[in-house]
Amino acid sequence: MKIEDRLENLQIVNAGLQATLTQRNQRITQLEEQLVEARSVSKGTREYKKAYKQGWQDAVEALRQEAYNSARALGELAKGCWAVFKEGETK
Repeated sequence: MKIEDRLENLQIVNAGLQATLTQRNQRITQLEEQLVEARSVSKGTREYKKAYKQGWQDAVEALRQEAYNSARALGELAKGCWAVFKEGETK
């Protein structure tokens, strides 16, 4: 094989390698973009989950407070009923 033929073959191989590297670099860029997007979506999902959790915790706290207030009001009502009962017994 002549030197010119070998040189031509090497140039063909070199061109093929450059094309492959260009394609890989493009794919790496695409994957980096997808990773950035996935991280931002993940962050948004975490924030959504945190807000959702805070929302139901706030709702539970509001229900707990209402139950406590209702129990206190019922206790006051019971005291009043007992006082009326005792007053009726003494008369």
